[in-house]
Amino acid sequence: MASFTPAKAKAQVVPSSALKPTPKSILRTPSTKLGRRQREDDEEAPESPSKKRKVMFDVPDVGEVKGLELRSVEDTKQEVRKIFEAHERGDEEGYDMLKDIFAHDRQQYSAEGSVDDDSGVKPEELLAYVVALTTCVPAMGKNYSGLVKEILKCAWLGRDEVFVKAYLQFLAALVSAQGSYLYPVLSMFVEKFRESRPSSWTVPGFPDVDRETMEARLHSGLAYLIKLFPAATPVIRKLLASEFPYSEESLPIYKTYIGNMLQMREYATDIAADIMEIITDRLVKLDVQMQLDLDDLDDDTSAAVASQLRAAQSRALEGEDDSDESDAESIASDDSDADEQSKQVERASQTVQKMDMILETLFQLYTPIFEDPDSTTAMRTFEDLLTELTFLILPTYKSRHTQFILFHFSQRSHTLIDMMVGTLFNIAFQNNTSMVLRQSAVAYLASFASRGRHVPAETVRSICDVLMQHTELYRSRYEKNCHGPNLQKFTIYYALFQGLLYIFCFRWRDLIVSAPDMIDEDDPASYLGHDLTWLPGLREIIRQNIWSKFNPLKVCSPAITAEFARLASFTTFMFVHDKIDANRRVHLAQFASGGYANPGAGGSTLLREPGHDPNDESWLQLEPPSCFDPYQLPVSRRWVADDYISWKPIPGLDRQEENDEDSDDGAEMDEDEDLVEEDTATDDGDADER
Repeated sequence: MASFTPAKAKAQVVPSSALKPTPKSILRTPSTKLGRRQREDDEEAPESPSKKRKVMFDVPDVGEVKGLELRSVEDTKQEVRKIFEAHERGDEEGYDMLKDIFAHDRQQYSAEGSVDDDSGVKPEELLAYVVALTTCVPAMGKNYSGLVKEILKCAWLGRDEVFVKAYLQFLAALVSAQGSYLYPVLSMFVEKFRESRPSSWTVPGFPDVDRETMEARLHSGLAYLIKLFPAATPVIRKLLASEFPYSEESLPIYKTYIGNMLQMREYATDIAADIMEIITDRLVKLDVQMQLDLDDLDDDTSAAVASQLRAAQSRALEGEDDSDESDAESIASDDSDADEQSKQVERASQTVQKMDMILETLFQLYTPIFEDPDSTTAMRTFEDLLTELTFLILPTYKSRHTQFILFHFSQRSHTLIDMMVGTLFNIAFQNNTSMVLRQSAVAYLASFASRGRHVPAETVRSICDVLMQHTELYRSRYEKNCHGPNLQKFTIYYALFQGLLYIFCFRWRDLIVSAPDMIDEDDPASYLGHDLTWLPGLREIIRQNIWSKFNPLKVCSPAITAEFARLASFTTFMFVHDKIDANRRVHLAQFASGGYANPGAGGSTLLREPGHDPNDESWLQLEPPSCFDPYQLPVSRRWVADDYISWKPIPGLDRQEENDEDSDDGAEMDEDEDLVEEDTATDDGDADER
C-alpha cells in the first residue's frame, strides 16, 4: 500500500491502526491568529521597540543639496528649536505653522509677485525642515503627535532622491528616540501598499515618478526600518492583515496591495509564511463571497456578468489598464430594477475578477518553486500550503477555488501526493478533531482521489482500502446501537461511505484489478457484459453496509447514490435499485437525534415550523462533495486543465431512466458547477454532467 503519512520520514499507512494516535504532523506550528492560531507577540505595539539598535544617522550633506545653503539649514534648525520651546510654553502659533507646511506639501510653490504669492513652500525649504526636525526628535514626545501625523502624510515618494533619503532618516531617528511612533510610521508604509494611481504619489514641480521607482523607494524604506527595529516585525504582521482591502474595494487596489505584500517576502523573510497566510485567508473569504453573489443571480443577470467578464478579458488582452468603471450600464432593461441589477452585475464580476487575479498571481508565484517538486524548498513550501489547508480552507464552507493551489501542485510528484493524502487522513481519523473538520477532510480526500488526473491508480486503491477498513470497523462497533439511518449521530460513518461511492463513480476502472484482454481501457462501453475482478473486499464491504441498519444509501447524497446505482448495474458490480426504491418509504426524521425529533428536549423546532416541508429531508442527508468541482475562473483555470478529471457520460449507459420519478437525483450532481454561462465553464467538450 502506498505511504500517505505527512511526516517527512516515510511510514506505511496501516488501515487498522488509523484510529490510533497519528504520526507527528508535518504542519508548521501556526504563527498567526488566522484559523485558531495564537501568537505571543500579537500584542499592541510597545511604547518603545524592544531590542532597539543604536542608529547612526547620515543626515544629507547640505552642500550636496542644490539651492540649499548652510545658512538656511542652520536658520531652520534654530527656527524649529524656538517653535518647540514655544510649544512647550503653550504658544501654538509656530507649531501650527509647522504642521500647516507639511499639510500642504503638495501645493506647488509660487514665486514672489505672483497671484498665489503665499501658496506652497519651496522644495528645498521642506527638505531643510525635515533635516532640522531630525535633530530634534528626542524632544518629540506624545504632545507632538499632531505634527508627526502631518509629517507622515507628506508625499515623500514623488520627490527627489535626496528628499527621500532625508525623510527615511528622519523616520528612523524618530522611532529610535520615540518608540511609541513605531506603529503610526509602519502604518503609513502599509497604507501606501494600496496606492494604485500615480496621482496618489505625484508631487507638482517634480519629475513624474513611475510605479516601479515608487515601489522601490517604498520597500527600501520599509526594509531599512525592519532591519533597524526587530520589534517592527509583529507590528507589520498585524498591519498587513488589518489594512487588507475590503471585499468591496476595486480590482486595481487588490492587485497593488497583494503585489506589495509579495514583494515584502524578499526582505521580511521572518514573516514570509505569515504573508501567504493572510493572502490565503482573505482569498478564502472572497471565494465564499463570490459563491454567495453568484447564487443570488438569475439567468439574465448571470448572462450580463458573463458578458462583462468577457469584456474585461478582451481589455486585458489588448493591454488596457483595468479601471473602476463598470460595464454594467450596457445591460439593456426596461425594468425599474435595472439599477439594482447593474449593481449586482458589477459586484459579482468584480469579485470573480479579483479571485481570478489573486489565484493567477499565486499560480505564477509557486510554479518556479515546484519546478523541482522534491527539492527542500518545494517540500517546505508545500508544508506551508498544507497548514493553510488545515486551518483556513478545510473549516470554510463553500470555498470553491482556493484549494486548487494544492490540487495543482500536489500532483507534481508522488511525494507531494502522499503528503496531501496523509494530511487529510490524519485530520479525518483524529478523534480529538471537530466532527466538521473530520467530515471536510474525508470529502476533500474523496474529491482529490476522484478528480486528480495524476493521482495514480495505486493511490486511489490505497485510499479506498483505508476508507473501507474504517467504514467496516465503524459498522462492526456501532451497528448494535443503531436504530436506523441518522446523520447527526453517525456523521463520520456516512462521510466515509459517501467518499467510497464518489470515488467509485469517477475511478471505477482503477478499482478493477483483473479484466478480460479484449477490454479497451479507454472505452468504458467495452466493459459491458464482462466478468470483472474488483479490489479485494470492495464489493463485500459496500454490500454489507448498504443492507446494514445504517442504510447509507438513504443518507448519502441522492445524486451520488443514483449515479452509483447506474454504474454498479452497468458494470454488474451490484444491483441496488431495489434498495433505493425501498428507501422511498423510509423517513429520516423518525430516526433523527432527540434534538431534532423531540423539540421539547431543547433541540431544533424545524419539524414544527409552518414553512417546513415534511417531505423535504435534504437537511438530514449529506451534500455531495464540491471541494474540487470544475474550476470556472476564466483566466487562471488554465493551470488546472491538465490535472483535472471531468465527468464523462458512458456511451451505452441508459440515460433515459432519468426521465422517471427519480431523475432529479442524477441531474443534481453537477447542477451548481457553471459559474456564469457556458463561456466561463470548462469548455473542453466534456464538461461535467451527471
